[in-house]
Amino acid sequence: MTQILRVLPRLKGTIPGAEASLVPDPHGTEASPQRRRIIGRKHQQVSPGQWAWVPTGKIEELPYHHDIAKAVQDGDLWAADEATARACRAKFDSTFSGEYKADGSPANSQQPVTTSGDEENV
Repeated sequence: MTQILRVLPRLKGTIPGAEASLVPDPHGTEASPQRRRIIGRKHQQVSPGQWAWVPTGKIEELPYHHDIAKAVQDGDLWAADEATARACRAKFDSTFSGEYKADGSPANSQQPVTTSGDEENV
């Protein structure tokens, strides 16, 4: 049986002043048609001509994949529970360093990670 990993995206970069990492879903290429998918984020227009990977505010449940485990170990994703942290060999931080509330919603509104141009169909 495949283990399910419960994760949240980081809202702040792990290096002071850095943007948060965008972690691609390694299972996204299995979809038909193939689509780029970022774990814990959705691509939406935030103003005319400006698109962003906006946090969904929901815990993602994904089948175990070594790339997701590595992202948790590297601090690019939060383990949303102790079982996920154990499976990824990472420390569990129940406070998510203040980035999220207990329900997984962002603690503060944050600036989305933006891209430019007409990228509606990513």
